[in-house]
Amino acid sequence: MNSISVVMPCYKGESVISHTLERTAKTLSKITEDYEIILVVDGNLDKTFEIAQKIAEKNPRIRPFTYGKNLGKGYALQYGSQFITKDITAFIDSDLDLPPEQLKIFLRFIKARHADVVIGSKRHPLSKVKYPMVRRFLSWCYSAFLKIFFRLNVSDTQVGFKVMKSEVAKTVMPRIIVKRFAFDLEFLVVANKFGFRIEEAPVIVIFKNFPSNIDWKQIWHIFIDTLAIFYRLNITKYYDRRVDSK
Repeated sequence: MNSISVVMPCYKGESVISHTLERTAKTLSKITEDYEIILVVDGNLDKTFEIAQKIAEKNPRIRPFTYGKNLGKGYALQYGSQFITKDITAFIDSDLDLPPEQLKIFLRFIKARHADVVIGSKRHPLSKVKYPMVRRFLSWCYSAFLKIFFRLNVSDTQVGFKVMKSEVAKTVMPRIIVKRFAFDLEFLVVANKFGFRIEEAPVIVIFKNFPSNIDWKQIWHIFIDTLAIFYRLNITKYYDRRVDSK
């Protein structure tokens, strides 16, 4: 089995980080002995980093990093990706709304489908997800928009669980501009541009704190970020430029 790097962003996670790291490490140890968990605490604003450091003293495969200001999930993943040392890279959210045990399925897809990137999809027929109908409709509209404007042949861009060959992370992540709202889309757009094969896998999504109201301000930011990605891809050709992998 290939070696695995897990890059895990975390924001104010002091109440869950012990359980998250323990569960993720246990899952990885059943797959391979050659793994690392690169935890990026997105803004050193509580005791998350301090707790993670103590856990890392007992398990050197856990590598915690942080910086002072909260800069967004995309930035945290980009920051953590520079420390990848293994053959396979996984992006897993620290809240574990998507259980880490699903990693086995994603690794199977990489091998069986000859994929470079495997992403989770709430619309996969085998997925087990419950979320409001209005959100389903908005998600469907967004996916239709993306297929037209980006020719991105995926049914769901917003699931945070991703597994890829580390070559993909090292190629794509240095080119990412979006730090918060449309990071997942930009990642897929750049991966697609460089010819990496993207496949979708079923997911089990357990929403623990699903907001009751739709955040229209966030939707507006996603829309603006989406237009900016289109502009960089097709007008300025930004993603064609050479970048420092660090």
